[in-house]
Amino acid sequence: MASVRVALVALQSMTAQGWASIGVFLGSIVVLYALTNERSKTNAPVVGSAWLGGYWTAVRATVGLTGYLEEGYTKYKNTSFQVPALRAWVTYIQGDLLTDLRKAKDDVLNFDEEMNHAAELQYTIGTAMRFGRKAWHIDALRKQLTPSLAGIFPSVLEEVQWGWEKELKLPELGTAEEGKEWKEVKASDTVLRCVCRTVTRMFVGTTLCRNEGYLEISRDFSGTVITSGFMIGACPGFMKSWVSEWLSPAPDAIAKFLPYTEALVRVREQLKEKYGEEEWESHKPNDLLQWFIDAPGGPGPDANALNLTLLGMNFAAIHSSAMTMTHVLYNLAASPEYTRELREEVDACIQEKGWTRDALDRMIKLESFIKESMRLTPILVSSVGRRALQPFTLSDGTTLPKGAHIYANLWSTQRDPALWGADAETFDPWRFSRAAAAGEGGAKNLFTTPTPEFLFWGYGEHICPGRFFAAQSIKLALANIIGNYDVKFPEGKTKPAPSFFGNACVPDQKATVLFRRREKA
Repeated sequence: MASVRVALVALQSMTAQGWASIGVFLGSIVVLYALTNERSKTNAPVVGSAWLGGYWTAVRATVGLTGYLEEGYTKYKNTSFQVPALRAWVTYIQGDLLTDLRKAKDDVLNFDEEMNHAAELQYTIGTAMRFGRKAWHIDALRKQLTPSLAGIFPSVLEEVQWGWEKELKLPELGTAEEGKEWKEVKASDTVLRCVCRTVTRMFVGTTLCRNEGYLEISRDFSGTVITSGFMIGACPGFMKSWVSEWLSPAPDAIAKFLPYTEALVRVREQLKEKYGEEEWESHKPNDLLQWFIDAPGGPGPDANALNLTLLGMNFAAIHSSAMTMTHVLYNLAASPEYTRELREEVDACIQEKGWTRDALDRMIKLESFIKESMRLTPILVSSVGRRALQPFTLSDGTTLPKGAHIYANLWSTQRDPALWGADAETFDPWRFSRAAAAGEGGAKNLFTTPTPEFLFWGYGEHICPGRFFAAQSIKLALANIIGNYDVKFPEGKTKPAPSFFGNACVPDQKATVLFRRREKA
């Protein structure tokens, strides 16, 4: 409060010359913005206003991008348009133009450079974790993660079940009304903590997935990277390095993580020496850290390098899965009429196959429910980002200069009645399971399958390499909730609308849901 009073006094005593100085400073920022961002502008029609170099529209689009995407989709379907953002002009494509992005080579339209620029990774995480198809850790992730899903399933299951019990702290069911009361929890926080536990179990094993200090660092770092990256990206290029000195979460997180990583690596090296090379192969952990230690071209047991890499993986995995799962949970709590069908499917699959990956794969309605949630409330409103490394012309005649930023209009595509029917804006949980049962598309209806109509995972060569693990974890978490708990919103409350920040579709961070143990017959 004292600082607020000081600020008010300062404003009240401001002279005309002082206000003029502030005006010149703010005007300079707008001019610098316009000059810097002009290089990324294309010849596509502008949605919004180009006034002040697009600055005013860019500010408004920070929390209202979907309105511009919907306007552009309606006016320029199957062609491109552009909207100014605080970090650059961004060109959006849709319809047939997706083929242009899919076919373009990396030396022309580059995914890695766009992701590095979008999150300002060199300032928020550091150059060691910049995206790159030739990076050793990306190669290790692709080769090890998906083939290992069956092997790590029991560990993920254990952590999902243990984590939700730990976070909900519900009383056991007893006689009379004992244990049947509803407990109100803050949904986003609960989901984030549970997801963080699951991801950490897969990354580094049981030693740290239940260490509250380590989990807190993991959660906080991922969220801070997103916020600081957005703020750094809004600054002109010459200011970014200076601003990052104040905003980057990397130095503090690296220092806090390092003792944990050093201890883990030291123990594994000691065990390797104890067992010997040959016997160690059958004893070593099946987790991300060990895959990275063993990765060809990787740092081996260098704790400092592994520490940076694990931090980057936390950033990529934790908040994306948590946001997706929170959207799913809100749809479940808002639609108790669908719980019975979901529960019948979960119970039947578990009764026949137990808590196994085979049982999970058979939960078609559960998967459809999740995919429909991802369709209507994705975590990003645009995807398939690319940055032009050299001039390129799209098939509609749009010319992309070197440095241009181009994205697919995910938000409008996944709500288009021409693609999804007259009820495109309606949550239909069986949309995909019904289509699969009718023989429409087969694998197309799986929620790990990217298509030109469903862009959640990206499209083309650079689809999300971790989508199978993320999908398995989210599906397992929802099956666990449906099988073991009842969920609903508090009396008088309905599903909260998401908020939008830049490209992100953020589930309400304050909403609560009610949980209680399911009373089984």
